[in-house]
Amino acid sequence: MAAILCLAGPGGRPQRELTNRLAGELQSQGLRVGIMVSGQDQPEDSVAELALSGRSMVLKRRLPRAMDLEELAALYLDDLDLVITEIHHQAKRPKIEYRPAGADPVLDGDPGLRAIVSEQAGPDDPPRFSPDDIVGLAEFVRQGLPAGRKPAKVRMLVGGRRVPAKGFIQDLVAGTMRALVGSLKGGDRPGPMIIFIE
Repeated sequence: MAAILCLAGPGGRPQRELTNRLAGELQSQGLRVGIMVSGQDQPEDSVAELALSGRSMVLKRRLPRAMDLEELAALYLDDLDLVITEIHHQAKRPKIEYRPAGADPVLDGDPGLRAIVSEQAGPDDPPRFSPDDIVGLAEFVRQGLPAGRKPAKVRMLVGGRRVPAKGFIQDLVAGTMRALVGSLKGGDRPGPMIIFIE
C-alpha cells in the first residue's frame, strides 16, 4: 500500500497550492504521488477526489459510504508510492501542518506531527519549512518514506479494514483463486482479478 502523509491546515487555495507543489516536486524526483482532497461543496465522507499525479486524469468518485483511509488507499491507491491527503487529520499517520500567519495550530500535541510549514519563526522541533522551500520539504518527506516498497500481490479488506498478509499467504491466496476462477469460462484471462464477497 502507498505511504500516506496527512497535510493539515486551515484549507483554502494557499494550502491546496502547497499540496500540489509538494506533489509535483516529489513526482519530478521519480515518485508516483497521489493527492486526496474532499470534493468541492460536498460532504467529506461522501466524496473523495483523488488527483493522481503523472496521469492525465483526476479520479472523482462519489463513495457509496464513508470509507476510512485504509480502505480508500487499498482500493484505489496501491500502485502509488505516496498519497498526500488533506481530509484525514485524525488518522494515525505522519502529518505536516500548514500554518499561515495568524492561523491557530491544528496539530499541537499530535504524536504524528513531523513538520510545520510556516513563515513564522518558532522552535525547531518539529522542523519548520518556509512555504517557498518546497525542495527542502520534499527531501524531508522523501527521507521518511520506506525503501523498496512493492505493491501487494493480494489486498484483502474485511469489513472495510485491511487485513495484512505476508508474502507466503499472498501467494497462496492468489494461486488458489486463480486456479478456481481459471476453470470457469473466460476466467483464464491475464491481468488483475477482482472478487467481491458480500
